[in-house]
Amino acid sequence: GRRVRIEGRTMTGGYSPGIAVDRISDLGPAPLPAPAVVSLAKIASGQWDGQYVEVRGVVRAASLHPTGQWTVDIASERHRVTVTVEHGSQTDPADWVDGVVRLRGVAGVNANRLGQLVSAALRVWQMEDFELYEPPHKDPFSAEAQPIQSIMKYSVEPIEGRRVKVSGTVLHQRRDGTLYLQDQSGGVMVGCRPPASLSAGDRVEVLGFPVWGDYSPHLEDASFRRLGSGSPPVPAEVTVEHLGKGQLDTRLVLLEATLLEHIRSP
Repeated sequence: GRRVRIEGRTMTGGYSPGIAVDRISDLGPAPLPAPAVVSLAKIASGQWDGQYVEVRGVVRAASLHPTGQWTVDIASERHRVTVTVEHGSQTDPADWVDGVVRLRGVAGVNANRLGQLVSAALRVWQMEDFELYEPPHKDPFSAEAQPIQSIMKYSVEPIEGRRVKVSGTVLHQRRDGTLYLQDQSGGVMVGCRPPASLSAGDRVEVLGFPVWGDYSPHLEDASFRRLGSGSPPVPAEVTVEHLGKGQLDTRLVLLEATLLEHIRSP
């Protein structure tokens, strides 16, 4: 909100052109300009670097740094951008997960040493620059779970990037906390935040954001609620030919074959 006079020399910059400042003068307070209303897709392109913008998206995650800065991840139409909030307040953006927000800030990018775009970013001065446009559900686990096979299929009520709820049995958990979950209709890979700590056979309810996978959708930024423990489902007996079709992606299977080689990787 301050008007300034800058004297300096143009320079290449880390991504877009910039100014190497020789002298800067404060000319007093001034109203902020009207922000350009743009999509996250345009922010992700990097072409709005350094400009004052207004965007809208679904909150995917929020975390507080020891420095007092908040980072809020928002997403829309397959694009995801991290927002850095310079000054916090009593508002906890973690309560906004799965809500739709509208915010004003400065578009930025993260570039590599060659000046190539790695990812887009947004910088917001304070939490008051956020507007909770559509709040999340107060009790999301009270929603009815949908079959795993129905994720990202046609619906008369489009979710527009919002969370979905599924329930099933844990098949496997990787070291990074990623879960493989299966119900009577199929299986799904689930990335939890924070990472889950579960065992094969546990029955859980999961809230997660659906995204495209190589063969089938998977869920990101998920939270879970453990319902109890039990045994994993009976695996489907398959052949190598079945596996090659990709139709059993994330399902528990039983394969009888001859071991040819065992490779240990880092």
